[in-house]
Amino acid sequence: VHTDAQWFERIVRNLMDNALKFTAHGGITIQALPTTAGLSLAVSDTGPGIAPALRQDIFKEYFQCQQDRGQSGLGLGLAIVHGLAGLLGLSVRVMDNQPHGARFEVEFSSAQVRPMPQPAEGDGKAQATQVDLQGYFVVYVDDDENARDAMGMVLNHWGCRSVIAPCLDDALAQLEVGAAPDAVISDYRLGAGQIGTDVIEALRMRYGPLAGALLSGEPSLENASGTDELEYPVLTKPLKAADLRDLLEVFKTLQE
Repeated sequence: VHTDAQWFERIVRNLMDNALKFTAHGGITIQALPTTAGLSLAVSDTGPGIAPALRQDIFKEYFQCQQDRGQSGLGLGLAIVHGLAGLLGLSVRVMDNQPHGARFEVEFSSAQVRPMPQPAEGDGKAQATQVDLQGYFVVYVDDDENARDAMGMVLNHWGCRSVIAPCLDDALAQLEVGAAPDAVISDYRLGAGQIGTDVIEALRMRYGPLAGALLSGEPSLENASGTDELEYPVLTKPLKAADLRDLLEVFKTLQE
């Protein structure tokens, strides 16, 4: 699709956040499907659904359904989706997700959709092979439960061994038995005043010169990476799986 990448990513993230907030059981599905008019991107959940009478109101600023009460947030997520979609010339609609839940669809016109170019035969990028991460042992520390769950699934998908923990003490407890890890990745701002460099340095004290990296949404920290101020590489939030994979592949290659 041809559109503003940053604004479109915000639309998708807000729809995903909304679906995650209300899906206690079941799951969430994200699909991109060709249509006769162009392309539809759908985010479906198995939550309580949205009453037909409220389907226009949910896109208003600060509007919250009855089931929103007690949830965190100001009721701006879907209003932002609606506003950005209008600026990008996209349409957004909500409907039932059978047998239960809600389904949001973002519609692209045919003018906004292009075929994806196929790599030319012999293209070096097409022939590039990934470093095998099977068995690579990663410690990940983050006080955000959702981030831990996502990281665990990604590392498991790549065949990595992992210890996923909310703090340094929990990580050390899980590491009491077993081999030393290969790498440690930590969120920079942890609870109780702890920071990610504390985590990396504590594990290095125990296991030797482990590969280490930090996660952060702070631009100043990213700029300090690789300087005398901060020796560790910094991955920016929201973290892209491809960036994480590239870093782990570099770590493993340098350790071999």
